[in-house]
Amino acid sequence: MRTVVTSLSLSIVMIAATPVIVVAASGLRGIMHNWRADARTTRDILSGRGTFDEATIREVLQGYVADAERIGAQVTGNTAAARDFKQRFMTFQTDAQKALGDLAQRPALQADFSRLMSDCQSCHDAFKD
Repeated sequence: MRTVVTSLSLSIVMIAATPVIVVAASGLRGIMHNWRADARTTRDILSGRGTFDEATIREVLQGYVADAERIGAQVTGNTAAARDFKQRFMTFQTDAQKALGDLAQRPALQADFSRLMSDCQSCHDAFKD
């Protein structure tokens, strides 16, 4: 289900005095593509359109945790934008870990997953994809 991404590099640059976060390699784009596919699968499972499969949801959430940690570790800039970008991935990681803890409680898991999707949207809104 998930593709292992072996490398990813992020860099923070300044353009016209406005801090912009630039992806130097396609690694982040690949991760986001996988996250989107995994989110659809998980949404289908949690909505009842698919059979409940705890193992699949666990795999998705564990991947989110690992990927968010890897991305956050690679953001090294000190600009406000870099700190915000990194914090968003740290929050996403924490929220994914909480969802892992709630796997056995479907209503809580659904709320946690909804929060994860809000985390995604807020980051895309802030950084304009």
